[in-house]
Amino acid sequence: MKVIAIVNQKGGVGKTTTTINLASALAMLGRQVLVADLDPQRNATSALRCGQDYYGSSINDAIYCAVAGLPWSPADLILSNAVEHVDYLPATAVLATAPTLMATAKDSTGVLRQILRQPYFEKYDYILLDCKPSLDLLVSNALTAADQVIVPVEPEDFAIDGLVDLLDTLDQIRDRANPELALNGILVSKINRNRKKARRIEGELRDTFGPAVYETVLPNLAEIGNAQDKRHSVVQEPGSRLGELYLQLAKEVMQR
Repeated sequence: MKVIAIVNQKGGVGKTTTTINLASALAMLGRQVLVADLDPQRNATSALRCGQDYYGSSINDAIYCAVAGLPWSPADLILSNAVEHVDYLPATAVLATAPTLMATAKDSTGVLRQILRQPYFEKYDYILLDCKPSLDLLVSNALTAADQVIVPVEPEDFAIDGLVDLLDTLDQIRDRANPELALNGILVSKINRNRKKARRIEGELRDTFGPAVYETVLPNLAEIGNAQDKRHSVVQEPGSRLGELYLQLAKEVMQR
């Protein structure tokens, strides 16, 4: 089992889109995949429920039970998407209270790691953590629980500065709680290579971070919106260029 957090403190860079499509691609390649929605905006839950609202048991129930020392069953919380062949731990709006709840735990950054260490989760090859756009206690928990990190980044001004800040945070997590945490890769997403600035920033990212930047680059195409309208990932869209790129990305992720 490998736990991968998809993280960037900046919003709008494609974290949830990456999580859903990477999960679907990994499943298409024969891997057992679980997505854990760790964002109170719960876009991953909405996507995997085909746009339907969800008010049932959620990841927050597991967090509450872990903090309170109460028994709970992962099987009671996990849902499945039959189209993507992906399981998921859903979120509700109550997840916004998780940092306050986690702060009361003896090991405030280790709550999620305690949850994912349950034997039930060993059946998954990959657990993808879709993180909120911040570096709060909930995200610190994700980084403490993770084996690796994927950082989607849009080739815009200050992208490198934001990455440097995030990598500093990863170093702090390694020092304090998770010395084995590794960077799987930096994903250039939503790029328009017709723009000179986008090409320049991509080049700067590769010059600065070298092989940490995936070879696979995801262009900003309308296919994402079209697939979302049909309630599935682009990986499931026949003939999708982006779908092929996500499969290529999944292979890169598996090799690292």
